[in-house]
Amino acid sequence: MNFFKWLTKIDRRWVYLLMAFVVAFPILTNIKGTIKKPSKSAVKLFKYIDKLEKDNTIMLTFDYSPDSLAELNPMSKAITYHALEKNLRIIGLAPLWPTGGGLGLDVIQSQVDRFNQEVVLKSYLDEIVDSPLIKKYRETNKISVENIKTNITTVVTAYYESDKKTIEVNKKLFDIMEKNNLFTKADKDKFKLNGRDWSYFGYKPGFSSIMLGMGKDIPKTIVNDYWGTPIIKHEMFNSKTKKVKSFEDISIVIDFAAGASVDYLLLYVNTKFGRPLGAGVTAVMAADYYPYIQSGQLVGMLNGMRGAADYETLIKQPGRGLNAMASQTYAHLLIILFIILGNIGYLVTKKGDEK
Repeated sequence: MNFFKWLTKIDRRWVYLLMAFVVAFPILTNIKGTIKKPSKSAVKLFKYIDKLEKDNTIMLTFDYSPDSLAELNPMSKAITYHALEKNLRIIGLAPLWPTGGGLGLDVIQSQVDRFNQEVVLKSYLDEIVDSPLIKKYRETNKISVENIKTNITTVVTAYYESDKKTIEVNKKLFDIMEKNNLFTKADKDKFKLNGRDWSYFGYKPGFSSIMLGMGKDIPKTIVNDYWGTPIIKHEMFNSKTKKVKSFEDISIVIDFAAGASVDYLLLYVNTKFGRPLGAGVTAVMAADYYPYIQSGQLVGMLNGMRGAADYETLIKQPGRGLNAMASQTYAHLLIILFIILGNIGYLVTKKGDEK
């Protein structure tokens, strides 16, 4: 009785503090949630991408802003990583939202770097890091093992892409590796390189004309990539055997959206040019797009944070999606506990007052 009376008088700020701790704890400690049965719409999208053959091209469009990245970044990263694992080529752009330009680049670049470091260079990095010269360089500059692995990955990527700016920034490390023939230990063919394995356009104004133009001729419509380099110089767009010319050469377009961009892409990409379209949307938007899955206009869809967790489960690569699902689970359990205690407390104190 006294316990429940005490609960009725507790400062609500303690409740808020407890809730904040429960939400933050799984994220800070990297606890992952579990998804036993991914949603059907996520499975459909996964299966479509998983069946694509090597060197097929997919297009990822980023139509959201920083306020929505908590939901959309995890799912876009999961799909990007899956595409890299399947050796698919990736084209990225932000057709409707200027704010999506930088966000999309961060998503693709981060997963390319992660794949190059964790998959392509895994054994190579362990060998290089243990070499006397790299050890000396690391100790002199007080660089951790993880950071030197990241730096080496950056330098090797710059070497293969002939990126003079990045090489200049990492000149000392580059010179050590070049003088000791350390670049020859990496496998260039397996490396994911800008222009060959992925290309990013950023935001391009004039949505309708861009979509119509890309349906006929991508290099003539886009002209330059995010950094101002003519995309016709990219191997992806000038190869004799695997050249990407128009939407006909793109296996699927997947839009990550916080607004109505999916509707517009349905009109242009799917209806006008007949290309398969997938979507990743915020949770509040998902109900509007399930009919398009049933009609076949959408191949599949990822629904908010749960959609990201579904996809991470399917590709067996736990990330921020499963991490956030653990936070949601613990928060919901705490809310249920509060409701139960509140109702019991109400009944107990009510009976006490009647006596």
